[in-house]
Amino acid sequence: MSKEYVKENGLGYDYGRQIVCDLRTKTLICFLNHLEPAPIEKWSQIHSEGDTINGKKRYSNIKCLAQDFSNGKGENSIFVSHNLSPKDVKLLKNMVDCRFNSYNKEFFKRMLNKEKEFCKQFFKRMTQDKISPYTSINITRDTNMRLPWEIEVSQGKAVRVDSYKKKDKYEDIQSISQRYDDDSFFNLITTVYDFLILWEHTFGSALIKKGQKLAMQAIIAEEKARIDSNNGGERNSQSDHY
Repeated sequence: MSKEYVKENGLGYDYGRQIVCDLRTKTLICFLNHLEPAPIEKWSQIHSEGDTINGKKRYSNIKCLAQDFSNGKGENSIFVSHNLSPKDVKLLKNMVDCRFNSYNKEFFKRMLNKEKEFCKQFFKRMTQDKISPYTSINITRDTNMRLPWEIEVSQGKAVRVDSYKKKDKYEDIQSISQRYDDDSFFNLITTVYDFLILWEHTFGSALIKKGQKLAMQAIIAEEKARIDSNNGGERNSQSDHY
């Protein structure tokens, strides 16, 4: 994605964050880096999970941004996005590996013949709190299509259908999708996953080293305070004796 394209389409905030982008004639699917390291006091979790950093709540995720510019670029285009957690990305990559692994091809072939609808719905995530408006990403695979894989990003609203049972129906307002062949889809997901692992190795390694250093300093300070307290108690008991 060029700098000129980003500026023209109002993507200035996300410039430089793109991990991989797939630009078509009328649509765009782009995965963006919105990963955030955990605060130092929670160094073991590596990723920020709603922790307050510099006065703001931070969530570590990878944004899947979809754009439809059928009606023009800039303000005339439609944007829809959904945030994938690091765990979501890893799960999706494992599912993709299982699908493309030659060892599992026969298994998936039997599943396709036995339960087509089950295999068509490959992966789906919604905003966890299911607030309104909500966002979702839906990945399907249809073997009858020339491009079997489809990534659909949607934004919608929750409509209360049963007040007594507090049941909601979720209706899509805007949806943008793109289709892929096997190789293109595999390369797309693998690129996102590889970046996530590299990010964890880079930032996680530094965070763990710093966290362990601070933890060791805290242990030493606590031990020193305990020794000083014991020595002080012994001196007081001796002075009382004399």
